[in-house]
Amino acid sequence: MIKKSMGWAMAAVLVFGSQAWAKEHEGHHNGSPLTFKGAVSKYDTNKDKKLSQEELAGSGEDFEALDANKDGSVDAKEWRSAKRHGHQSHRSGAKTAPEKPTSTNPM
Repeated sequence: MIKKSMGWAMAAVLVFGSQAWAKEHEGHHNGSPLTFKGAVSKYDTNKDKKLSQEELAGSGEDFEALDANKDGSVDAKEWRSAKRHGHQSHRSGAKTAPEKPTSTNPM
């Protein structure tokens, strides 16, 4: 009986532990993009509804690619524009498609 209860306890730790990890890494664990609202709620430490380079440090986002007007902060409009134009976070696991080989057959 002890082995069976330990198995259930271990399963519970794994399930609840993985759910906690997923919540902490929301937007990055499954390749889905992090929304601006999600990023602001997670990283906007000064609550100005913008994201500075310091706030995004360690988030996996490329600040230079997001800050289109180079004013030192990223707002919702810049975030959405960058995401629409294919900006991916470094943590998303997104990969570019490999180039198609070109034919070198002389015939």
